Amino acid sequence: SLRNARLAGYDRKVPSIQLDLVQYYSENRQLPEAAAVLDSMERYPGGAEPEVIAANLEMGLAAYREALGMELLAGRPVPTDLLEAGRDARELLADAAKFLAEGLENSGDLRALYLDNQRLGAIYQALGDHKASAERYRRSLQYKDTLAVNQAQFLLKQYERDQELATRREADLRLANERQKQQFRFYSTLAAGGGLFLLAIGLWSRLRYTRRTNAIITREKERSEELLLNILPEEVAEELKEKGEADARLIEQATVLFTDFKGFTAYSEKMSPQQLVKDLHLSFTAFDEIIARHGMEKIKTIVDAYMAAGGLPTPNTTHATDVIKAALAMRDFIAEGKRYKLEKGLPYFEIRIGIHTGPVVAGIVGVKKFSYDIWGDTVNTASRMESSGEVGQVNISEATYALVKNESGLTFTPRGKVQAKGKGEMEMYFVHTIA
Repeated sequence: SLRNARLAGYDRKVPSIQLDLVQYYSENRQLPEAAAVLDSMERYPGGAEPEVIAANLEMGLAAYREALGMELLAGRPVPTDLLEAGRDARELLADAAKFLAEGLENSGDLRALYLDNQRLGAIYQALGDHKASAERYRRSLQYKDTLAVNQAQFLLKQYERDQELATRREADLRLANERQKQQFRFYSTLAAGGGLFLLAIGLWSRLRYTRRTNAIITREKERSEELLLNILPEEVAEELKEKGEADARLIEQATVLFTDFKGFTAYSEKMSPQQLVKDLHLSFTAFDEIIARHGMEKIKTIVDAYMAAGGLPTPNTTHATDVIKAALAMRDFIAEGKRYKLEKGLPYFEIRIGIHTGPVVAGIVGVKKFSYDIWGDTVNTASRMESSGEVGQVNISEATYALVKNESGLTFTPRGKVQAKGKGEMEMYFVHTIA
C-alpha cells in the first residue's frame, strides 16, 4: 500500500513523492526502478521551483548511489546500464562515500552515526583509502561509547520508575494490611457467633494476597538494584538512592590504569568493521572480568583505550597491588590472543599499560548523559605512563613503585628518568611477575 501511494504521487509528478519513491526503491535494492524515477525527475521541467527539484534530485541521487555502492561492496552484480557512461565501480563507490559522508554530517541519530560510520569505513577500505577508513572506524567506536552512556542514563531512569512503582505498591500493601485488620475484627465477631468457616476463608485469602504482593515488590526492587549496579559503584548507588544525588569526593590515594593498543589504526585497515568491533569487545569483556576479580572499578573506554582504577569509591590499602596484578593479567590475555592470531596468520593486538598512584576526585558527571568518572593530575600522569611505556610491558610510576616494591611475587626493571609528554622527565619502572 505504501508503494502504491508513492506510485500515485509519482504519476502526478510531485517531486517530494518522487524522492520518496527513489528512497523506497533504493532501500529495497530495486536499483533499475530507482534509476528510472531519477531519470524522470531530471526530465521533468515544471511544477516546482528549479532549486526545489535540484535539491530533491540531489537527495535522490544520494540514496540511489549509496545503494549502488553497497551493492558493489557486497559483491552483488549491478546492471551495466546503471553504472552510467564512462563510470566504473570504483567511481561509483567514491560517489557512495561522498553522499554517505555528507548525510552523516547532518545526522542526529547516534545509532545511525555508529552504523553508517562503519559502512563508510568499509567503503573507504574498498577504495584503498586506509587513513580515511581507520578514521571512520574510530568515529564509529566513539559513537558506540556515547550510545553506552545513553543506555546508562536510560537504566537510571528505569530504576527511578521501578522505585516509584515499588513505593506505590508498598503504600497499597499498608492500606491492604489495615483493611485486613479491620476484616479480622469483623471475622472475629463472626467467629464469636459461630462463623469459623468464613473466618478461615477470609484470612487465607488475605494471606495469599499479601504474600503475592510482597513477592512482586521484592522482585521489582531486586531488578532495580541490578540495573543501577550495572552503571554505578555500589557505594555511589546507595548514596544516589538515599539522597537523590551523589556528591563528588576526594580520594586521597587511588591507583589508575590506562591501556592502549599499539598500531590500532594500522590494525583497523586490515580488518572489516565487524571483526574490529568484535575483537575490541572480546578484549574489553575480558578486561571487565579481570578488574572485577581484583576489586577495581571500570571508569570508561575511549575507542581502543581502557581506563580503570583501584581504591575507590571505598579506599583500601591494597589498591596498587590489585591494579598491578590486574594489569599483568590483561597483558597476558592480549599476549595469548597474539599467539593465537599469529598461528592463524591474522592481524593481532599488542598492548601498552600505564599505572600511577595519587589523589583523585571521583563522582557522577552530567545530567542527561551521566557517568561515574575521576579527575586530577593522577589521571593525566597514568595516561603518560601508558604512552611512555613499551609494547607488552606494564609501566608504573615512582609513586606506585614505592607502594609495591616489597610485594612478594613481583620484580621490577628500573628505566631511569624517561621523558613524558607535558610532564618532563619521570622515574619509571617495568613490573613483572616472578616466573
